[in-house]
Amino acid sequence: MRKVWGGGSTAVVIAWGLGVSDVWSGMLAACLLAISPNLLNLFDLRPVRAIKVYWLLLSLAMVIGCCTGGVSSSYVHVLWQLPVLVATCLFFRHDAGGRIMLGDTGANALGFCAGYMFVVSAPVGAQALLLLVFILLHIVAEFFSISSLIEKHGWLERIDRWGRPAEPK
Repeated sequence: MRKVWGGGSTAVVIAWGLGVSDVWSGMLAACLLAISPNLLNLFDLRPVRAIKVYWLLLSLAMVIGCCTGGVSSSYVHVLWQLPVLVATCLFFRHDAGGRIMLGDTGANALGFCAGYMFVVSAPVGAQALLLLVFILLHIVAEFFSISSLIEKHGWLERIDRWGRPAEPK
C-alpha cells in the first residue's frame, strides 16, 4: 500500500512540476509516470530483459517525439536520458552474464525514465494510447506468464536470449 501511495503521489508531484497545462493532461502524465516503473518490473524476470524493454521504450519515445516535434523542443530531457542509456550499455554484459542483476530498484528506475520520456516528448493522444497499452500489459501479466508468452513466439525468444550466454537444454 505504501508503494502505491508513494509512487502515485510522486508521479502527481512530478507531473505537476513539469507544468502540464490542464487537469486531464496532468492526470494522464501522472498515471503514465506511475505505471511505467511497474511495467519494466514485469519484464525483469530474465537477465537483461528489462534493459532491452527500456531501450525499446526509449526508442519509441524518441520516434514519437521526433514525428510530433516533441523531442526537438525538449532536447534537455533527451540529454538527461544519456547517462541512464550509457549506464544500461555498461551494465548489459554483467547482467547478461548473471554476475549482477538489475533487480526491482533498477527496473523501476528504468521504467520511470521511459515513462518520463513519453510524458515530455509525446502528445496527449499518444500518452493516452500508451497508458492503455501499459494497462493491458498489466492485465495480461495478471493472467498469463510473460516469460511463457515470450517463449511461445520464436522471434521474441531469440530477442530475449540475445546477449545472454547459451543455456544448456
